[in-house]
Amino acid sequence: MNRAYLFYVMRFISRSGTGRGGRRIRSAILAVALSLVPLVAVVEVSGGMVEGITSRFLEIGSFHLQVIFLADFTSSEIEHVVDRISAFDFVERAFRMSVGIGLAYAGNERYGVSIRGYEDRLIESDPGFVRYLSIEGEPPEGDAIALSAGVSAEMGVGIGDSVGLIVARTLPSGRFLLKQHRAVVSAVYSTGYADLDGQSVIVPFDTAVSLFPDAGARRIGIKISDPFGGIDAALSAIQTILPIGAYVYSWRELERGMYATFRTTRSLLIIVMAVIVCVAGITISSSLFILVAERETEIALLRSVGATSRGMRHAFLLLGFFAGAIGAFLGVSGGLLVSLRINELFTVIERVVSLLSAGIGGPQVRILNPAYYLERIPVEPDFGELLVIVAASVALATLSAWLPAGRAGAIVPARSLHRH
Repeated sequence: MNRAYLFYVMRFISRSGTGRGGRRIRSAILAVALSLVPLVAVVEVSGGMVEGITSRFLEIGSFHLQVIFLADFTSSEIEHVVDRISAFDFVERAFRMSVGIGLAYAGNERYGVSIRGYEDRLIESDPGFVRYLSIEGEPPEGDAIALSAGVSAEMGVGIGDSVGLIVARTLPSGRFLLKQHRAVVSAVYSTGYADLDGQSVIVPFDTAVSLFPDAGARRIGIKISDPFGGIDAALSAIQTILPIGAYVYSWRELERGMYATFRTTRSLLIIVMAVIVCVAGITISSSLFILVAERETEIALLRSVGATSRGMRHAFLLLGFFAGAIGAFLGVSGGLLVSLRINELFTVIERVVSLLSAGIGGPQVRILNPAYYLERIPVEPDFGELLVIVAASVALATLSAWLPAGRAGAIVPARSLHRH
């Protein structure tokens, strides 16, 4: 493209650019930037939220894979399976666990809980537990028990208090046998996500085995080197060595409903924000249409002194491209800044709104209810997603300039100058 066309385009973008036309283009750039700020914030914050919750479930909830025994196996047989699974190169850790449900009680309080027991003092030695589990007190040993923060708050008990557990076992005759266990609270733990903290307790592995001797409670938790890309291959390899009556499930199967809900919600939010960006693209198109109408005489004069129809068309396409590129850079930068400071921003907003609410006798305000969201959102920018957003925004802006550029290229100098 001739430098003269580039100079003509830059006149509208630069601060000293030509009157109302320049201000109109700069307003369109600002519209693109402002529309991208919430889109980038939603993409990064929702991605961090989903990743944070999923990571907690993978590391201390469902784990990467689980082997569930649906037939009776002895402890030595299960240990043999653990050894065979551990022999795979992709397996970082395999451990026995026992899981069941029961009723916790203390005084007049009753609460349904999920009871878990892990071997090898897992909550102290496993990197995932160390990273995501915040423990106050000592891990349970002997007749001790660790309560989640949710159970501790609901029952009003803490470290040093006595808690009872009641579990039910189905006998071969079909009747139920209730079993009681007394324990002293040695620790209270929190994962930072209420759905994991709400109804769980941890007991020593031997205690869990005695409480839940049935086959379905015996499980093997597995952690692998790549729980996302390598999960299918690991699933197939482990299934081939399992005895009849033992089945392996991935975290995607165990948490399918939760993960699908997260992905659907995030997709809907992104679609809504993308619509706003499309509206900004229409703003660029309308601004360029008006600009072409206002500058018709100027375009005709340029055509009469040598500018070509193709050159003017390319000039306005370039104007749309620059408007989209500058708006995308400003919008992505602003959105990234908001994303990285989202926790601090929420804290400030909560304090201000809570202060105003207290002035009229209202309750304290929480933007993100900890019962459904993380207490703190981990945000790590995904530059691949940001690059896609920038490219799509620039492409949309350039496409929005297509019709106005065609109109500018179609101006006939003699007819336009005669009319004006």
